[in-house]
Amino acid sequence: MSSLLNDGCCSGNTRSASGTKCKGCVCDLLSQLSNQNIGNICSTTMDQAFLLLPKGDSKPINANENGSSVPTEFTFVNFDPENCCATFTFTEGPSTRKFIVDCRSLAGIVCVPD
Repeated sequence: MSSLLNDGCCSGNTRSASGTKCKGCVCDLLSQLSNQNIGNICSTTMDQAFLLLPKGDSKPINANENGSSVPTEFTFVNFDPENCCATFTFTEGPSTRKFIVDCRSLAGIVCVPD
């Protein structure tokens, strides 16, 4: 797996995109993805799959309610720089569910290989 924090993204720039209150590397990256300022950062496929690492935790988020210990693979939908909310979707069984998180609570994003 490739971490976006090690691939040239967020190389020490502490000022957030557009001067919003959404500071930090993950917020910056999500803002750029939302504004299509950067292309597909993980793979050549259309939908990019990510694992989300919350601040203060060493394991990626598991949002599935099925008791699985496997981290959830999220697909980025959009980012709102006014309130720092990032929207992702994930699949649980036959359903596609929505996951909304404050980008400031994320420590990292990991690309899931194709």
